[in-house]
Amino acid sequence: MVPEGWKTVRIGDIAQVKGGKRMPKGRPFAEGKTLYPYIRVSNFDNGTVNTEFLKYVLPDDREKIKSYTISHKDLYISIAGTIGLVGTVSMELDGAQLTENAAKICFKSQTNFERDYIKYVLSSTIGKSQIDTAKGVGGGVPKLAIFRIENINVPLPPLLEQKKIAAILSSVDYAIQATQAVIDQTHKVKQGLLQQLLTRGIGHTRFKQTEIGEIPEKWDVVKIKDACYVNKQSIKSSTDKNYEINYIDIASIEYTGCNPERKKMLLKEAPSRARRVVNCSNILVSTVRPNLRGFTFIENAEDNLVCSTGFAVLESKDHYSSRYIYQFVLSDLFLKQVSQKLVGSNYPAINNDDLENVKIIVPDTIEEQKKIAQILSEIDSQLECNKNYLFSIQKIKRGLMQDLLTGRVRVKLDREATT
Repeated sequence: MVPEGWKTVRIGDIAQVKGGKRMPKGRPFAEGKTLYPYIRVSNFDNGTVNTEFLKYVLPDDREKIKSYTISHKDLYISIAGTIGLVGTVSMELDGAQLTENAAKICFKSQTNFERDYIKYVLSSTIGKSQIDTAKGVGGGVPKLAIFRIENINVPLPPLLEQKKIAAILSSVDYAIQATQAVIDQTHKVKQGLLQQLLTRGIGHTRFKQTEIGEIPEKWDVVKIKDACYVNKQSIKSSTDKNYEINYIDIASIEYTGCNPERKKMLLKEAPSRARRVVNCSNILVSTVRPNLRGFTFIENAEDNLVCSTGFAVLESKDHYSSRYIYQFVLSDLFLKQVSQKLVGSNYPAINNDDLENVKIIVPDTIEEQKKIAQILSEIDSQLECNKNYLFSIQKIKRGLMQDLLTGRVRVKLDREATT
C-alpha cells in the first residue's frame, strides 16, 4: 500500500544491476597510487567511499578488468560477506574498478529517478528487510544474487517529491558526517596527548631510558599485577537456576562506561563463561582479538555486575589511580604489548599470566597520576558529548526515513518547483 500518487517499482524496472570483478588471479595491488583505484567493500563507509585505505591497480592488470567500473551516477551495493551496504562514489572516483563483492545499480534514465532517493530506500528498513529475506549463503559466506537485487520493490513518489525527500535526508547526513569528523579529530588529538602525557608527564625536564621507552626520571615501570588485582572476584560454576545477574557483553561496553540499556539480565548458569564480577571503579579489558581496543570502562554505577572470561577485570591497588590505569589501558603503549602476547589461531587471546606481566608506566606520585587522568578525562567528556549528539541525529534520521519513505509524512513542494 503506497500513498495516492505513488507507485511501486522493481529495481530491475528502473535500473540494470551489474557485478564487479576480482583482481586477476595471483596479482597484487600497486604499491602506490596509479590512475586506477580499486574500491573494496571495506572502503564503503556511511553511504560513500572512504579513500584512506583505497587500493590501486597496475596498468597491465587494469586492462583485464577494465569493463568492471562504477560511475558517479550509479549506486553500489555490497553482495558478499557484509550484505546490503548502499552508497555512491564521488566524481573523483568516477570510473574506478569495483570489487566482485559488490554490484552497481545503473539507472536506465537519469531524468525520471532520483539516485539518492533510491539509495535511502535501499538503506532503510524497507530495503533492508527485502535484502535480508533475499540473501543466501555460498561457501559459508552470506551472498546476495544480482537477480534478487533486481526484484527489490521500491515505493516511488513523483520525481519532485523524490528530490525533496533526498534533499532532507542528505542535509541530515551532512550533519552526521560533520559530527563524525569532529569525533575522529578529537580521537586523534586524544591519542597524541595520551602518548605525550604517558611518556613525558607534566613539566619534567630529566628523563631515563626503560624497556618500554623514555620516561621521566622519577617515574617507574611496573607490571599490571603490581598495580592492580586481576580478576579478584568470580562467581561459582554451579548456582541456583533462578538467580539472575546483570551480564555485560561486548555490546554493553562503550568508550567511557557501560550502557545500562544494553546490559543483559541472565541466569548465572547461562552463558557458561559468565564468571567474573565487576564492581564500581573496576577497569574492564577485552582479552580477545578483534575487540582489544576500546572495550574498557571505569566507574560503572553499580556493583556485582558479571562479565565473561573473555574480559579481565582490573582493580587498582593503593597508591595507584584507577583513572590513570584506565587511560593507560586505552593507549598504544598497552595495546602493543598485549598484541605481542596473543596466542591461538581462531580467536587469538592473551592469558591471565601474560596480562599480569604487561608493563605500565606510572608517575611517582598519585597526585600526578590523577592530574594526567583528569586532563585526558576532559577530552573523553567532549567525545561523549559529541557521540551523544551523533546518536541523537542518527535517531532523527531513522525516524525521518520511516516517515518520508513510506509517505506517512508528505513533504511540501515549493510552488515554483511544481509549475
